[in-house]
Amino acid sequence: MDEGSKWREITMNRVSFKTIMQVIVKYGLASSGTDLAETPYMNDPMFLMLRFKGKPSPEVFTATAKILRETIENMRLDFIYNRGRQADQLFKMPITLLFNKIVILCNMYPPIDNDLMDYINVGPRSAPPLDLSIGEIVATPDANKAKLISLIQQNLTITRKEIEEPDCDVNGWKWKSAHEVGVHFAAMNFWSLDNNLKDYTHPDVFGVNSFLIKPSNLRYVIEYVKPALLPNPALNARDGRPTYPQSLTVPE
Repeated sequence: MDEGSKWREITMNRVSFKTIMQVIVKYGLASSGTDLAETPYMNDPMFLMLRFKGKPSPEVFTATAKILRETIENMRLDFIYNRGRQADQLFKMPITLLFNKIVILCNMYPPIDNDLMDYINVGPRSAPPLDLSIGEIVATPDANKAKLISLIQQNLTITRKEIEEPDCDVNGWKWKSAHEVGVHFAAMNFWSLDNNLKDYTHPDVFGVNSFLIKPSNLRYVIEYVKPALLPNPALNARDGRPTYPQSLTVPE
C-alpha cells in the first residue's frame, strides 16, 4: 500500500514484507540453515504468491524486488524462468528439480523494465485465471467440469476466500470443491482454528506433508508418442534416386 493511499484498511496490524520474508526463509526451507531434518517437507519447493491490490506505483514493485533479492536470491529458479517465460514448463519437469527452490507467482505484472519482472515465474493469464474463486468453481456446470479440469491441469491455479469479503477471517468455504477439480493451492486462514481447518490439516490431507498428491485423473500426464517406424528397405531412395515400380513409365 502506498503511503497516503485511500485504499480501505483490511488488517488490524502491520508486518513489513521484509520481516515476513525473513521468517519464511528461516522456517520454510531446509537450505536456510534451520534444523528441519526431521520434517517430511524439508526439501519440498515453496510457492510464494505476491498479490498486489489497486494500482501500485513502480516504486512499490522495485521495493518488493529489493527485499526478495536480500532474502531468497540463492533459492530462486534458474534465470530461464524469469518473467514467466517458462511457466508452462513447470508441468513438464519432475518436482525433484524444484526441491529447495522458491517459485514466485504474482497476480499482476509490473512495468516491463522493473526489477520485479525477473522474480516472477508465473504471472497472470486469462484461461483459467491464476486466482480462481470458489464461486467460479461451484458455479461451473457439470457439463463444463471436464474442460475446467483440463485447463487447471496445465495452469497453476489458486483458490481462497477473498480477503475483502466480510467472512474472510473464517474458513467457511468448501475447499474440497477446489480439490475435486484439481486446483493446486486451496488456501486457508490458519489464524481461524475452526473445524473446517481441522479437516484441512488432517493427516489424510495436509497434516503430514506440504503437498497432497492428486488422484491420477486430475494429474497432468505427459503422453509420449511412439517413434515412427523405419522405412521399408525395399524402398531405399539410393541417394535420392528411388527404385520405381516396374509398371511405372518414367519420362526421360
